[in-house]
Amino acid sequence: MSIFIKKTIEYLKNMDIKILGFSHCTGETEEKMFEEECEQFAVNRAGSTIEI
Repeated sequence: MSIFIKKTIEYLKNMDIKILGFSHCTGETEEKMFEEECEQFAVNRAGSTIEI
């Protein structure tokens, strides 16, 4: 796991964010890393709908 991504994941976890959403520019490898480490994860692509 990239040290940069690992530190980013740790930082976001400490912020108590309820859901993370990523788009294509995050990168497939990085998306997978976030998905494995974060409880609430969503891929946000063109046409995605997010209800709040």
